[in-house]
Amino acid sequence: MVSDPLFSVVIPTYNRATFIAKTIDSVLRQSFQDFEMIVVDDGSTDNTAEIIASIQNPRLSYHPKQNEERAIARNTGATLSKGRYVTFLDSDDLVYEQHLETAAEFIDKHNEPEFFHLGFEIKDAEMQSTRPGSVLPDIANECLIAGNQLSCNGVFVRRDIALKHPFNPERALSGTEDYELWLRLASRYPLYCDNSVTSVIIQHDARSVVTTDREK
Repeated sequence: MVSDPLFSVVIPTYNRATFIAKTIDSVLRQSFQDFEMIVVDDGSTDNTAEIIASIQNPRLSYHPKQNEERAIARNTGATLSKGRYVTFLDSDDLVYEQHLETAAEFIDKHNEPEFFHLGFEIKDAEMQSTRPGSVLPDIANECLIAGNQLSCNGVFVRRDIALKHPFNPERALSGTEDYELWLRLASRYPLYCDNSVTSVIIQHDARSVVTTDREK
């Protein structure tokens, strides 16, 4: 493992054997290499473990656990992390080669902010059709009032902040636990944004579709 990296990339996964190799490969291809990658397997019953075992890289570690939903898997990864910043990448999405390099430059520019967000886009399973993600102002706290406009893949949280403010494991929030955390963080710290597109959400038939209940 990499000791004291700048970034810990936490990948929670559950039965994503058909996707996760591409997700991991997109991280390993980063132009900025000061990172560790922590895959937290939330009780997969497919061949996820075998696929990850076939990928030999000192930056990658694999941590299987019982199924408890994504919030606890993400919190587990944050607890295991050694990086100064933690970012959470869904196991069926991809990051572009400049993702971590752009984040490192942003950290230097903004004097190690508590958390920030980089731009994203949305593609279909064939990587053909493209929809842009949200275009946000330089400081975007108030934008979250209208709904979750962030991609989890694009959010970076300083590790001390991530450990102080974990994802809420309440099962009633499953699928919207990320939005709930962004709201808590945005009530305490400025949410800096850079609209440079550095990651992609892949829309596919097996992807969970969540409608946010704002009252909940």
